[in-house]
Amino acid sequence: MAILFLNGTVIDGNGGVTEGGALLTSGGTIGAVGPTTTLGARRHDPDVTVVDLGGRTLMPGLIDTHVHLAGGDFEPNREGDPVARARADAFASFLPTLVDRIHALDPHHPVVYRDAEDAYLGRIRAAFGASGDERPWLVYGANVYSARRLQEVTGAWPAQWPGRPLLISEFAPAGMVPADRPLGFARDWATIRTRPGVVLGGMAYTWSTNGPEELDKVFGLVDPDGVPTDGALDALGTAYLEHQALARAKH
Repeated sequence: MAILFLNGTVIDGNGGVTEGGALLTSGGTIGAVGPTTTLGARRHDPDVTVVDLGGRTLMPGLIDTHVHLAGGDFEPNREGDPVARARADAFASFLPTLVDRIHALDPHHPVVYRDAEDAYLGRIRAAFGASGDERPWLVYGANVYSARRLQEVTGAWPAQWPGRPLLISEFAPAGMVPADRPLGFARDWATIRTRPGVVLGGMAYTWSTNGPEELDKVFGLVDPDGVPTDGALDALGTAYLEHQALARAKH
């Protein structure tokens, strides 16, 4: 059976973007990509199912958007490993090209790079500095699961990369039993919000226990039916609303 997707923004993975685009698949294989005005005639082919994208974006061939491009998280104590060091250097030199391509595809939204804490920061900062482009749309994200490291990363910013926005792109209190998680999440959120002029915010990890990674079963705030797994979600909600109320009171 063939499926014909119409009226969308099609990103072909080779740098091509087709507004008002269409894509035809057959047996799980991409058969054609082009404008809806051209491929739309294929709607009359036998055994074709038509899907109207309604302006949504289609990225054929994209399987996993959550990838560790550098082949694993780099740790400072691996500087003595020439293979790990070479991999980290290669990744940092490649990243400016990657984010520029993403920005070219969607220039109206920021691009967020998410680091394992700040493991690659020195290399990345040097690579972007060498390119000479400011890239005000680029946001540096840090995934942090330690209360101590969260305080260190947020407390030292923006000295690590002057002028660059910081987002805590993942945070959770690792190593805590369920009964202690609400306090841990509230504590981490308080740390993030102590630097409102420097840190854009934070994203709690993770929403549901039935996510794609094994750790989601441990860190999920709700179960597959949307029921909170413990008091962490309520604690985060309360902390967020309290912060919003304080911000409104100041203005």
